Amino acid sequence: MKTLVCPTLLVTALVSQAAMTPAVAHESRTLPASKKSIVLTVGFAGEPAFEDTFNGVDVILKADDGECPASASASATSDEAAGDTRHANHPHITAPIDTAAGDTVSLKVAAIYMNTATKPTGAGGSILPPAAGVRASRELTIEYPLKAKFNTPGTYQSFFRPTNPGPGTGANSGAYAFRVWGAVRVVAKSSTSCGGSPISMQARTATINSVFVCGPNGTMSADGSYNCIKSIQPFPGNAAEGYKPSTKF
Repeated sequence: MKTLVCPTLLVTALVSQAAMTPAVAHESRTLPASKKSIVLTVGFAGEPAFEDTFNGVDVILKADDGECPASASASATSDEAAGDTRHANHPHITAPIDTAAGDTVSLKVAAIYMNTATKPTGAGGSILPPAAGVRASRELTIEYPLKAKFNTPGTYQSFFRPTNPGPGTGANSGAYAFRVWGAVRVVAKSSTSCGGSPISMQARTATINSVFVCGPNGTMSADGSYNCIKSIQPFPGNAAEGYKPSTKF
């Protein structure tokens, strides 16, 4: 496969794309905390996500105190910007879990490649059923620990290159998942997500152990899922001219 693109420039462009792409197709879950709850949203950092192309994982965190007061002039803008569209009609009292504001995020992430997209079970989606047929897994945060996304409070990323395509048929078909585990500590703060005067939120801690599986068959949420990996279309040649999907991992 021939190319005239400078490798350094290509990598730089892809990093920028993955770091700047909004959280469009992500899955969100409300998880228990010592006070109220937190919301964890996970998906690929770059959407759409293509096989053999630089990408990463988004881990988006916010504290959640339930629905806004009826008297508030509520807006769902902040939730939707973070990829969580569940509260579009009933906005919640939320605030990003932000290490720059004194919060602590001690989380690890593993990427999992399996035979089929199978919905997790257990509390918070902590169990990946044997039917998923795990073929490989790797803790991404060993080599690239989660780092805060620039100018996006509450969003943390780790980068990698997914080498195999997602759902399909044949020996090269499969599905991706992310396991997120660890703990977060949230300081007391104020929320402006409801509009009007700031609303005080209590400090809280939460322990996390959740698996997020790509696609509609893998999500635990009725409100959405993150996309599985796709094979990108070739141009101007075709796959027979030197490019083949990866078969080893």
